Amino acid sequence: MKRFLASLILLAIPGAAECLIHGTVLDAESGKPLPRTKVFATPHRNPVKPAIRRIAGAQGTFCFERLEPGDYDLNAEHLGYLDAAYGARPGDDKGILLTIPAAALPALTIKMVPAASIGGIVLEPSGEPKENAGVDLLRKTWNKAWTSKQLASTATDERGMFRFPLLAPGTYYLSIDPGFTIQHAAPIPLKAGQDLASLVLTMKPPTHRHFSGRLAAGFKPLPQRERDPVLYVRPERGPSSEIAVGKDGTFSADDLLPAKYFIQVQGVMDGILTHVDLTEGDLYGFTIEPVRGYEVRISFRVEGNVPPQKVNLQMREVDTGYERFTSAEPDGTFLFRNVQPGIYRIEADTAGLYVKKPATLDLRKPQSGPIEAILSTGVARIDGRLDLPEGAMPSLAATVVWMDEAKSRTEVSGDSTDVDSTGKFELPRLAPGKYRLFAIEGFDDSLWGSLELAAALREKSVSVELHESETRPIALPVISFEEWTAALRKAGI
Repeated sequence: MKRFLASLILLAIPGAAECLIHGTVLDAESGKPLPRTKVFATPHRNPVKPAIRRIAGAQGTFCFERLEPGDYDLNAEHLGYLDAAYGARPGDDKGILLTIPAAALPALTIKMVPAASIGGIVLEPSGEPKENAGVDLLRKTWNKAWTSKQLASTATDERGMFRFPLLAPGTYYLSIDPGFTIQHAAPIPLKAGQDLASLVLTMKPPTHRHFSGRLAAGFKPLPQRERDPVLYVRPERGPSSEIAVGKDGTFSADDLLPAKYFIQVQGVMDGILTHVDLTEGDLYGFTIEPVRGYEVRISFRVEGNVPPQKVNLQMREVDTGYERFTSAEPDGTFLFRNVQPGIYRIEADTAGLYVKKPATLDLRKPQSGPIEAILSTGVARIDGRLDLPEGAMPSLAATVVWMDEAKSRTEVSGDSTDVDSTGKFELPRLAPGKYRLFAIEGFDDSLWGSLELAAALREKSVSVELHESETRPIALPVISFEEWTAALRKAGI
């Protein structure tokens, strides 16, 4: 269920002293009260206890007098509006938890956003309406680069019409093309309550691309192989296709849609993964070269003779951020197979430990013998808070995200944590190093990862350098939801 924007202001409501949670429901656009709104106080993550409902009065006011101790989500529903969760950004149901009993909560205002919609007609190339045509509603998302994420899908009716209701304000994309790429699509900005009902999508005659080439000499077939090598081509959206490879290593296909494809060679020891772009035209004579991978064995010891514990190690390529995982061998070492040439970091995916040495591994050439990683328990800690006026609560759910400035080469490398209702957060297990922290209202992790987006928010971030076993208090300025959305627009979202 989608939940939408809620914010907090102080109000004077008669009888508020008798209420544990109280406030007013308003129309986010007009600011007018919304009487008869259903407001729910739901025990957080407790499916046994039912939600408690109140109906807002003539002035949109609500009051919950009797609530058992615990954490509660506050939600609201009203016909013609998007469901709202107190403290949540538009399009999300993750809001601010309200704790009972607690210090006196101020009166809360839930601003409900009028529902928007997108609709239109799909036409055949001849101009006739197309029945049962698939239409996808998409938005941008980050996955190593900006790409598309399908939000919903529908089919046209007998008149060729389609409609996507109950949408939040934002930027959307429509597609009737399996080879759709976000780079060539026209964005559709949508305002709160707007009904875009007259869009026209015209189907194009199917276009196919030619793709041909060869496997270069030097590929080694798998021992005891059951079949000749084969290419699997997978578009950004849609299923994979199989292309046969001839005895001479050549391959050819004429039925691929215009799209970007990941190419995987199977049936050879080199296990190649590459990509091609067929959006603009055909591709002839594409040569796939073998890349010899290495076997890298890593042993470890924990500094200071700390008793051994279960440790998980992984390798991250510095230039691409690509991660490699493996399980521990019976002797406790980690064997990474088919590691491609490059510069890597060893990382410990184990609470309370970090890899102290080596800082990086130069694997542009094979290593002789195993590598020993020295782990340390000297992790650092941040005890943080939002830089808010004394006694103030966040108006929207805030998230602290951070980037490891040494590792963030092609995209943001870091993690996130939630801020509680008092504006406090903690990062208890960080490896020593230099970090940049952001506190963002209404944060959407599916849009986070671009260095360009992080640069747009840099002015209100804080840089901190942590040393071994250090605990650092820190106050972070809040990046408002408006500033976050402005930075998204600057980054083309």
